[in-house]
Amino acid sequence: MAPPSADLPPDRKAKLWDELVAFLVDPSFGSRTKREIDLKVFELLYRERLERGDLPVGVVAQQLTVPRARARSLVLEARTRLVADEEARARELRRLLQQWARHGEVEREGARLRLVIDDPFVRDLLRNHAYERGLLLDSSFAGEIVSLRWSDYAALIASLLDERHAAELEQQLGAELRKRLAKDEERAQAFERELAAWKSEPAPERVKRTVAAAAPYVPWGTLAALFVGALR
Repeated sequence: MAPPSADLPPDRKAKLWDELVAFLVDPSFGSRTKREIDLKVFELLYRERLERGDLPVGVVAQQLTVPRARARSLVLEARTRLVADEEARARELRRLLQQWARHGEVEREGARLRLVIDDPFVRDLLRNHAYERGLLLDSSFAGEIVSLRWSDYAALIASLLDERHAAELEQQLGAELRKRLAKDEERAQAFERELAAWKSEPAPERVKRTVAAAAPYVPWGTLAALFVGALR
């Protein structure tokens, strides 16, 4: 595989060189560690793809002829530095959760979603966000494969929405469930009692509970469409 600089035009290479030299002499030449220099060169070579979040670890490993663990470490640290503010990190999470609804694999029993997350930065971001809210993620099979329940996925989405939009998602989910329970009066009444019981809870928790109730009845494609719509 060609190195990352192979397709760069001469003027772009010259600009990168100037930026690298400026980095090396600030604050004084020789003050930068090898690790800092390696990371800066990596950032310069891949900055646009790092900012877009479309740089696979495998591509880095092949182009730089380094082990996958080293490539993963470079991507993680460079992305962590480039995507530093809270708003940018929220955008990364929204993008991931939209991708999960569109491309995630529904496990056989239909109660969980599974997705390969190659980007170590996004994977860490997701774990930190989920664990802070008491939501369980499972990556026991492989670090890059993350699995979670529909209800926890919905709670993650609701945590990125304001109260109004989270309440709208809750209402849409409830409406879908009521349609599916139109001929099951006993279960429909039980759902309405449950809905009243958690009425005073925060929006993310209400959404989580509504999805837990809806998942056995509402097709996963319908749930996914509602989730993607809420994140737009």
